[in-house]
Amino acid sequence: MPTDPQALETIKDEFRCPKRGGSAEQDAVFNYTVVDHWNKDHNTKGERTCSYCGGIHQDDLVPILKEAIDPEKPDTFVYMSDKPNKMYMRRPDVRNASDGAIKSYGGHGIPTGYDYDSFLALLNEALAASEPKADAKFKAAKPEAVRKLEEEEKIKSSEGWTPTDGPKLPKADDDDWEGAGGDTWL
Repeated sequence: MPTDPQALETIKDEFRCPKRGGSAEQDAVFNYTVVDHWNKDHNTKGERTCSYCGGIHQDDLVPILKEAIDPEKPDTFVYMSDKPNKMYMRRPDVRNASDGAIKSYGGHGIPTGYDYDSFLALLNEALAASEPKADAKFKAAKPEAVRKLEEEEKIKSSEGWTPTDGPKLPKADDDDWEGAGGDTWL
């Protein structure tokens, strides 16, 4: 626990992150104290993130969800991960977690001023509005990614590289193409 008065200002609402394994009862048996808190000085936007998992505070998530719904903000969108309780956020001014929060976990609760149903409605609206935004972003990036891969193939083939030496080059018109390295080319 920090003792610097300025550092203590970043610690509010001490809690146990729901991403932690075990339980508070198990911690008590082993005389182990878990105190997680909300950091607000770990990114340039001042968004609160969990000291354990890095997930955004639900109250700070609401404005991002509203931006994702706004058609005037085409580069702000949210999407679910392959885990049912984890969501990622894409914003033009956030390159990585040092710029602002990039993920949210459902286990951190419901935002202030919302009940379960109203928050779920907001979340579903943001996800629905985000789908065409993400599709447009992916499709716009796809030709450039394919061009780069085609150029790499030309270089490799001029060096004696053959297609059996590595991954197969995707076709530009392949709608199921995920891109090399997942969504790193966003």
